[in-house]
Amino acid sequence: MAVTLLLSVATVACVAVAWRGPWNPGDPTFPAKVGLLFVGTVLVNFHSHGYGAAVLVVPLIALLAQGTASALTKIAIGAGYVLPNAALVLQVVYDSEGIALASLLLAVCVLVTFGGLLQTIRTASSDPSGRSQDDGRLSTARWPGGGRGTS
Repeated sequence: MAVTLLLSVATVACVAVAWRGPWNPGDPTFPAKVGLLFVGTVLVNFHSHGYGAAVLVVPLIALLAQGTASALTKIAIGAGYVLPNAALVLQVVYDSEGIALASLLLAVCVLVTFGGLLQTIRTASSDPSGRSQDDGRLSTARWPGGGRGTS
């Protein structure tokens, strides 16, 4: 129990350090920070099941769509979606204990994703100016029509 508590406190501390500063959805690190928050939640939640990782889909896909994720993060996200499902399929095909393997693979992928997100945030935050690349507004370049009709 003490090890679980210690690891949970360390996870929460890492997330808190990554989130220091203003809450700025226009910041290029925002999707990585939200992903880190959700991954941290899955890691410290005692009642999280394998399907609890479904909450990670939106922030992690947003991070991948933005294109700022590190290679480690991209590999861990991809592996986290493929490997546990492959283990469950093998369980059905071979009638074995694939659920334990799927759970282990998911846990490892979530841990590696957490580390990769920390790396992504640290790399993006090492800008010499210490400021975001934008002025805090959401970029309209990716919106259909180039952001026409928005202020």
